[in-house]
Amino acid sequence: MSVQRVDLLFQAASGYGWSESYYYYPGGLTTPNVKVLQLVADRRAILSQDCSINYIRIASGYIRSPYLYDAAYPATGSLVGTGGLDSGVDFVALLLRLQGTIPGVGRLFLRGIPEAEYSGDVYSPSEFYLDAMQQFTSDLMDGSSWAIYTSASTMALERYSVSALTPLSPRGYTFQSQIDLVLEVGNKIRMHQAIEVGYNGIKKIVNQSGTGPFTYSVGGAAPTAADSGTNHPFITIPAFQHTLIKTATPERISRRNTGRFFGQRRGRRSTVLALRR
Repeated sequence: MSVQRVDLLFQAASGYGWSESYYYYPGGLTTPNVKVLQLVADRRAILSQDCSINYIRIASGYIRSPYLYDAAYPATGSLVGTGGLDSGVDFVALLLRLQGTIPGVGRLFLRGIPEAEYSGDVYSPSEFYLDAMQQFTSDLMDGSSWAIYTSASTMALERYSVSALTPLSPRGYTFQSQIDLVLEVGNKIRMHQAIEVGYNGIKKIVNQSGTGPFTYSVGGAAPTAADSGTNHPFITIPAFQHTLIKTATPERISRRNTGRFFGQRRGRRSTVLALRR
């Protein structure tokens, strides 16, 4: 499947910026088309009025030279949210669960949700907001335009035992593989059954050393301690593929509190937009 990434760039009244990435099929965009402009309109309808969509960024063949347009294309300027009269706290997001036509799950973190539409961590939309959200998710599920990037395999993946899971400073960790498993830098692996928090999940290989069994380093946050290995950790090699979105379901509210996995620190807010242009 040929897809092209389309980013929407946002800004809150506080000046804090963020982006959301969508994958357009069949690609080939150089300017926003009807589908992209409809997505912007739908997203604006669920965005609080103290936030705005500033830019539409479309990936080109050269990663450092994307196509960049004002959100109001073909006019100029930003588009202020119309999803509610109250403010949207920028460290709160609605987690949207996306499933494709092949097994697999993708997620969108929709920031700028009006405060009236949730209570604590519970998403409780008004009738007006529910209608706007259904329009947004319906257009994501149109069956011909928007995709997610997810696992392509419907079969059980081969397991490879690993050992010596050890944190690295300041980021990532190392592990030792079976003697017959050779991975390359850039490959992705999924770690399973580690006891210590932070080892499990999808990781990218950033370094290889040794002559077999190899020792590999992966990126990401560094776990707090070495893993005991008593739960017999293993890895699988995930296969990923873009697939058209089949379902889009608002799941829950996510906050950038201690222990949550969402968002950048506010210390970067003065540079985020400039970096992303």
